[in-house]
Amino acid sequence: MNRIFAAAAIAALSTVGLASTAHAGKDLDAIKGRGQLICGVNTGVAGFAVADNQGKWTGLDVDVCRAAAAALFGDSRR
Repeated sequence: MNRIFAAAAIAALSTVGLASTAHAGKDLDAIKGRGQLICGVNTGVAGFAVADNQGKWTGLDVDVCRAAAAALFGDSRR
């Protein structure tokens, strides 16, 4: 039973690994060419995207957008 489970787990992980090698192509090229990531968030929802009194955005959606920008450009503010 354990061998069957192990074989199924290896097959599943292999498939996930193959699926994660998708190519963004022209969309990614357009984002990099523009020099900034345009990332939409649901504003005004506490915990997801809320601006403080000084206009600084915080929340989960904002953090995801900043992480994507950092991965693409090496700078979370782009």
